[in-house]
Amino acid sequence: MNRLPNWNINLCIATLSSIAAFAVPAADASPLYSGQFVASWSHPVLSGISYDGATGTPSILDNSAGAACNTVGCPQGVGFTLGPTTLAWGISPQSSTLNFDGHFFSGVAPGTVFDMGTITFFNGTSDLSTIIFGATLDLTYVPCGFCAPNLPIDNLHIAVPIVTTANTGTDRQNADWVGPFGTPTPLTFNVLEGFSANAELYGEIVGDPHFQPLFLVTTDPHAFIGNGQPVAVPEPATLALLGLGLVGLVASRRRAFR
Repeated sequence: MNRLPNWNINLCIATLSSIAAFAVPAADASPLYSGQFVASWSHPVLSGISYDGATGTPSILDNSAGAACNTVGCPQGVGFTLGPTTLAWGISPQSSTLNFDGHFFSGVAPGTVFDMGTITFFNGTSDLSTIIFGATLDLTYVPCGFCAPNLPIDNLHIAVPIVTTANTGTDRQNADWVGPFGTPTPLTFNVLEGFSANAELYGEIVGDPHFQPLFLVTTDPHAFIGNGQPVAVPEPATLALLGLGLVGLVASRRRAFR
């Protein structure tokens, strides 16, 4: 029986190894995350600024003796108890409420933009001496218990401003707002007086890892996305166009990560 030289044997082994490497696709090294952020509220802000709806003139208020809310730190309560995901503040005649409902997400790769949660804001009418001016949204990550791999994400704490207007102007001028919610461009969720509305908070998982809020979107007729200033600087229509552009960004980034 003829024997192949050693160098031929080594060449065959190397060739077969190369073919096997091309035949078996490389595994995706990107981690995938599955779970949900659960909300609670803390650290109410008892002093701040309210605005005249018609003129946008600011007024400095110190409510450290009279603010009412349903979380630790207010000198008065609102008179009713809600779940930990909902913040309530102000009394006489009606409280305002702000709720965060984190969505369950599955198989999300780093850098993929997704809808992390729904913000629901009811703009009630309260005595200005009982309002608060912000609170901390504490988001605790709960990983999926039946998903693999079960990877952690850092908890998140967002200082959320709350701005109340004196109702002296148009419906939009009288809209109160909450936010920004840690987005790179400061976007606020403005809701008309006496109405409840929803907005969606989009973001992505980055870094060590943690969730980075990116933008807010609402299609509610009783709300709009503002910039943390009295209407209209700029006009809400301008920000509506910005919102449409951000929705387009979501679509394009989703296609890019497929």
